Amino acid sequence: MIVTQNRYDDLILTAESLRCVDTSLFDFVELVIVDNGSTDDTSNAKNWEFPNYSYKYIYEPVPGKCGALNVGVAESQGGILVFTDDDVRFGSDWLQELTFAIKENATDACVGKIVIAPHLERTWMTDLHRACLAQTVWIDKNNPEYMIGANMAFKRTVLDVIPGFDSDTGPGKLGFGDDTLFSLQLVEAGFRILFCENAVVEHHFKVDRLLRQSWVKRAYNAGMTQAYIDYNWFHKDYTEKELPFGYLRMKLRSIRQGWVLNAIEGISETEFYYYHNRGYRYYFRNNRNVNRKYDYKGLIKK
Repeated sequence: MIVTQNRYDDLILTAESLRCVDTSLFDFVELVIVDNGSTDDTSNAKNWEFPNYSYKYIYEPVPGKCGALNVGVAESQGGILVFTDDDVRFGSDWLQELTFAIKENATDACVGKIVIAPHLERTWMTDLHRACLAQTVWIDKNNPEYMIGANMAFKRTVLDVIPGFDSDTGPGKLGFGDDTLFSLQLVEAGFRILFCENAVVEHHFKVDRLLRQSWVKRAYNAGMTQAYIDYNWFHKDYTEKELPFGYLRMKLRSIRQGWVLNAIEGISETEFYYYHNRGYRYYFRNNRNVNRKYDYKGLIKK
């Protein structure tokens, strides 16, 4: 399943790659593309044909990736649900490798390996940057506790316990956290996650995601998202004095370390956490009196 919005050029290349995926070992494979209100040429995808898939195009105008995912899941048929993005490339054995352990009932969910396309690699990247670009550098290979939406799968029966993705999270809403929160709930419910080393996808994101201004926005929104999960799911709370306030010290430290405000690409880790902390504080300041959306570590949104 793919949710896409206004990235038709990327979607075309991803679709071409999907056509090369080997599906011969499956009795039935359905490809669902959910167009989340695109205004470019994405609607052309409704006429596409895939000889190795049963294909369904769905138009969902309500903004928000998670809501679109939930619509797509509701209209899909398979017993194993597989999720990826509109800007990745696949090896021919990707689907078989990602779903084998689930088919054998050795696990309930799988997260596959994600690497950055070679032309998008940069020497300044740390594991923090790579993780933010969806590379699976922080996944515990022996005991993974979360999945990444660009390359993950789980049994449909999981949804009998966790009804769906939180529509307040993810692109189009808070920006991130959709796969993180769902994974937290999945583990809390006692389901198993397996890391599938050989189920590899290559991430071909837009090069403008490397621009400094993109990193600033990403850090701030990631802080907001983390605060959303901490407040609503973990039931954390802070007084004004207890809220993380280290970002001013981070700013001074960044300047001492040669923080270049006019850099075109990249961001220092210190500066990233400076903006992350600001987003985190902003959410708590504006929502600490709002009713929590979950019981403590709950599986169903109120």
